[in-house]
Amino acid sequence: MAGQGRMVTSKTKSAVGSKWGRVMMRSRFRVHLARPAVKRMCRRAGTVGPISALVYEEIRCIVKEYVKAVVKNAVAISECTFKSTISIDNMRLALKWEGSTIYGGGK
Repeated sequence: MAGQGRMVTSKTKSAVGSKWGRVMMRSRFRVHLARPAVKRMCRRAGTVGPISALVYEEIRCIVKEYVKAVVKNAVAISECTFKSTISIDNMRLALKWEGSTIYGGGK
Protein backbone atom coordinates (compact mmCIF):
# COMPACT_ATOMS: atom_id res chain seq x y z
CA MET A 1 0.00 0.00 0.00
CA ALA A 2 1.32 3.40 -0.87
CA GLY A 3 1.69 5.78 2.02
CA GLN A 4 1.79 3.23 4.79
CA GLY A 5 4.77 1.55 6.37
CA ARG A 6 5.04 -2.19 6.36
CA MET A 7 6.45 -4.38 9.05
CA VAL A 8 9.39 -6.59 8.14
CA THR A 9 8.45 -10.16 9.00
CA SER A 10 10.16 -13.50 8.60
CA LYS A 11 9.02 -13.72 4.97
CA THR A 12 10.28 -10.25 4.07
CA LYS A 13 13.46 -10.25 6.18
CA SER A 14 16.41 -8.73 4.39
CA ALA A 15 19.60 -10.70 3.86
CA VAL A 16 21.68 -7.74 5.08
CA GLY A 17 21.01 -8.28 8.77
CA SER A 18 18.30 -8.56 11.32
CA LYS A 19 15.74 -5.84 10.76
CA TRP A 20 12.91 -7.24 12.84
CA GLY A 21 10.17 -4.77 13.65
CA ARG A 22 11.54 -1.93 11.54
CA VAL A 23 8.84 0.13 9.82
CA MET A 24 9.74 1.20 6.31
CA MET A 25 7.92 4.31 5.13
CA ARG A 26 7.27 4.95 1.49
CA SER A 27 6.46 8.17 -0.27
CA ARG A 28 2.75 8.85 -0.44
CA PHE A 29 2.90 10.88 -3.62
CA ARG A 30 4.53 9.39 -6.69
CA VAL A 31 4.78 11.11 -10.04
CA HIS A 32 4.67 8.62 -12.86
CA LEU A 33 5.21 10.71 -15.98
CA ALA A 34 6.63 8.61 -18.76
CA ARG A 35 9.30 9.93 -21.06
CA PRO A 36 6.94 10.28 -24.04
CA ALA A 37 4.55 12.37 -21.95
CA VAL A 38 7.36 14.70 -20.87
CA LYS A 39 8.55 14.87 -24.47
CA ARG A 40 5.04 15.88 -25.64
CA MET A 41 4.91 18.60 -23.00
CA CYS A 42 8.30 19.94 -24.11
CA ARG A 43 7.33 19.89 -27.77
CA ARG A 44 4.11 21.73 -26.96
CA ALA A 45 6.11 24.34 -25.04
CA GLY A 46 8.29 24.93 -28.10
CA THR A 47 11.41 22.82 -27.56
CA VAL A 48 12.89 21.96 -30.93
CA GLY A 49 16.11 20.07 -30.20
CA PRO A 50 16.76 16.88 -28.28
CA ILE A 51 15.95 16.72 -24.57
CA SER A 52 18.61 15.91 -21.97
CA ALA A 53 18.07 13.02 -19.57
CA LEU A 54 18.27 15.38 -16.58
CA VAL A 55 15.36 17.41 -17.92
CA TYR A 56 12.95 14.51 -17.44
CA GLU A 57 13.56 14.29 -13.69
CA GLU A 58 13.44 18.08 -13.32
CA ILE A 59 10.08 18.27 -15.10
CA ARG A 60 8.73 15.45 -12.93
CA CYS A 61 9.72 17.42 -9.82
CA ILE A 62 8.13 20.61 -11.15
CA VAL A 63 4.87 18.85 -12.04
CA LYS A 64 4.81 17.15 -8.64
CA GLU A 65 5.16 20.48 -6.80
CA TYR A 66 2.52 22.13 -9.00
CA VAL A 67 -0.02 19.36 -8.42
CA LYS A 68 0.69 19.39 -4.68
CA ALA A 69 0.07 23.15 -4.56
CA VAL A 70 -3.20 22.89 -6.50
CA VAL A 71 -4.50 20.04 -4.33
CA LYS A 72 -3.46 21.88 -1.15
CA ASN A 73 -5.38 24.98 -2.28
CA ALA A 74 -8.41 22.89 -3.23
CA VAL A 75 -8.42 21.22 0.20
CA ALA A 76 -8.15 24.62 1.89
CA ILE A 77 -11.09 25.93 -0.12
CA SER A 78 -13.25 22.92 0.71
CA GLU A 79 -12.36 23.22 4.41
CA CYS A 80 -13.33 26.90 4.39
CA THR A 81 -16.73 25.99 3.00
CA PHE A 82 -17.09 23.23 5.66
CA LYS A 83 -17.37 20.47 3.07
CA SER A 84 -15.52 17.17 3.05
CA THR A 85 -15.71 16.67 -0.73
CA ILE A 86 -13.65 18.67 -3.20
CA SER A 87 -15.90 19.87 -5.99
CA ILE A 88 -15.11 21.02 -9.51
CA ASP A 89 -15.60 24.62 -8.43
CA ASN A 90 -12.98 24.15 -5.71
CA MET A 91 -10.49 22.79 -8.24
CA ARG A 92 -11.32 25.58 -10.68
CA LEU A 93 -10.66 28.22 -8.00
CA ALA A 94 -7.45 26.49 -6.88
CA LEU A 95 -6.19 26.45 -10.47
CA LYS A 96 -7.10 30.12 -10.77
CA TRP A 97 -5.03 30.86 -7.65
CA GLU A 98 -2.08 29.08 -9.26
CA GLY A 99 -2.46 31.16 -12.42
CA SER A 100 -4.06 28.57 -14.70
CA THR A 101 -7.62 29.65 -15.37
CA ILE A 102 -9.69 26.97 -17.09
CA TYR A 103 -12.92 27.60 -18.95
CA GLY A 104 -15.97 25.47 -19.59
CA GLY A 105 -17.27 22.58 -17.57
CA GLY A 106 -20.70 23.90 -16.73
CA LYS A 107 -20.95 27.37 -15.30
